[in-house]
Amino acid sequence: MGNSRSRRGTAGAHLRVAPEPPQPAPPPTPNYTEVAVRTPAVAGQLGTLRALAETVCLIADFGIDTAVDLRIAVDEVASALVRAAVPGTEIDCRFHCDDYSMGVHIHGVIDALSGFETDGVGWHMLRSLTDGVHVTTEPFDRALSGFPIAVRFSRTRGQLADQAPGPWTTRGEAGRS
Repeated sequence: MGNSRSRRGTAGAHLRVAPEPPQPAPPPTPNYTEVAVRTPAVAGQLGTLRALAETVCLIADFGIDTAVDLRIAVDEVASALVRAAVPGTEIDCRFHCDDYSMGVHIHGVIDALSGFETDGVGWHMLRSLTDGVHVTTEPFDRALSGFPIAVRFSRTRGQLADQAPGPWTTRGEAGRS
């Protein structure tokens, strides 16, 4: 009779109940986290954005070197946005993290497209610290009195620093990439 079970029916006949098939495992999905902050576009808030960038990286078990690199990248973009910002506007900063990478999206409103420089030493450094930088501008928005702008960049896991266990890594997670 193997793995089937037998049960007596109401008329005294034996009913065979087939074993339940094994349930398929759910498809693997990466751990995904999004953290966002909106702050006035003023120099006094840059420290908050830098600290948040580093904290998100460390909590997500990126290596300390990567966390510092992304903190510098966030600072470069946010500083450029603050310098060119329409007074009274805000910077929206979002961090997207999964098992494979950290993505950063920073949005603001600038008063002139010519005021947002992307060819200086800081932007060269930004490009070398990240997998790539993408800047999107929109036409002048009268309601905002400026040009909406978005800067996106990312950093992929997989460098040696991200694979080494750190103080926030629990046993069994070392080498996760």
